[in-house]
Amino acid sequence: MPSQAVVLRSPDILTLVYQYQSGVPHDILAFQYVGSMNELPSDNSVSFFVSWLKTYGTSRLPLLVDSMPHTKSIVVVYAVNHSRVDILQVVFERYGLDALTSSGRISQLAAIKGDVATVEFLYRVGYPCYSEYPAEYALKHGQLSVLQFFVQAADATELRDWIQAHHVHGKVRENDLTATRWLVEVWFPAVSPEAIGPLLFDSMAIATIEGHVEIATWLAPKVQAVLRGDIEIAFIYMMQEKTDFLLPFVDPDVVVLPEDWFKLLYSCTIPRLTTLFSKLTCLQGTKRAEALKQCLDTATCSGHFHVMQWLVETQAMDPLDVRDVFASTKVVDASSFLNANGSTNLLNKYDMKMAGFLATHNIQFERDFMLDVLCTYIHDTKVVDWMALRAQQPKSIVHFAALRFFNLISKEEGSESAVVGRCLQYLVKAYDTPSLAKRRKFYQLWQSIAQDDEVAQSKKRTIEAEMLDEATAEHRDTIIKWLTANISARASQSSASTKESALQRPRRR
Repeated sequence: MPSQAVVLRSPDILTLVYQYQSGVPHDILAFQYVGSMNELPSDNSVSFFVSWLKTYGTSRLPLLVDSMPHTKSIVVVYAVNHSRVDILQVVFERYGLDALTSSGRISQLAAIKGDVATVEFLYRVGYPCYSEYPAEYALKHGQLSVLQFFVQAADATELRDWIQAHHVHGKVRENDLTATRWLVEVWFPAVSPEAIGPLLFDSMAIATIEGHVEIATWLAPKVQAVLRGDIEIAFIYMMQEKTDFLLPFVDPDVVVLPEDWFKLLYSCTIPRLTTLFSKLTCLQGTKRAEALKQCLDTATCSGHFHVMQWLVETQAMDPLDVRDVFASTKVVDASSFLNANGSTNLLNKYDMKMAGFLATHNIQFERDFMLDVLCTYIHDTKVVDWMALRAQQPKSIVHFAALRFFNLISKEEGSESAVVGRCLQYLVKAYDTPSLAKRRKFYQLWQSIAQDDEVAQSKKRTIEAEMLDEATAEHRDTIIKWLTANISARASQSSASTKESALQRPRRR
């Protein structure tokens, strides 16, 4: 065999030749078959990369990345997954910040893992952590040490939006006292001290609603220390049934202002209210009469009929105070805070005994409340025969209210048909574009009642003009088009009727 052939078949020579066939060293060739790995947080590192690092360390990393640029993300993600800050340092020094930012959500991954060293390195070199919500993910995974680093290293203004109240509420719902305590005692005092008060109030309310007694009890003294915190505890005590554990935290000397009654009565029960009146000194002695009157005024305005009845029938109120409140205060439209048909839903909580109480004391209702009830009643009734309904004994409190409200508004408007018109006007104003079927039902009923009455027709034209003006002012094109079509149709029918009457009229000979 020629000497040249022997040389070419030498293993050492062949290795050197094959190693540089693709222009890269032999130990790096395997990486050309590995795709980029910027999907986080999973670690897609190939096993041979681990052994490669053990063999060569970080010294050949620049050669690897220079030879195969797609491995840059492999190196970075591996470093974050395995807390190799030394590798990140090499990549950063060689390729700059872009090499890190183009490798995926690595600050988020480090935060999830609780890797403070990596988070600190990324923050120090200017990595845009804020865009990846590392604090939020650290909190979600219980990595409070990462949050502690940010509190110590970053400016408060930079962190202000990183953790917000709803994140704390989430931890309260999870019954995570450790995280809740840290956020309340460390994060918010350092980052958003002005938000502490509302945060404490809402968190305690959520803990109470969720039945997390330990968190609610821990929060109670902190709530007490905040301005007006004592009344907030009273609010929370009143809102739930199983809140007896909060009673020791209700300050007997709390001052109840007139505006506080709205929250105190929002979802209260009579037993809770009885306890409150017996515990608070501001509701005793010479102050009691005024407190009862304020409570009755709020209960009336809010439609808490059971509270009104309890105050009037069991609390020995001055009859003049009762008369004064009921003469000056009306029940407001409940649809604004109870959603659609809210006023009817409010009434449906009670029976005919309550209807008797309302009638006895001539309880007044705001016009929108009455219209809301009438709208629901008319819509749910197949044939509205008011003469027949008047002859019946009311079978429900809603039936009672509908008859009463119809008579009141009819008297104000001067005709029965106008009541239906006002209901339609309210329906269109109060709700986002009621269905065509609902609008059509009200309009046809209105037209049928008013058609043979010129006074009612005149009133109908007035109300239609008002509705058209209101819809035009609010640019409600659907309503404008519908109203215009109905008005035009009515005008055409009226014109045709006039012509027919003229043709049938006897002519002079």
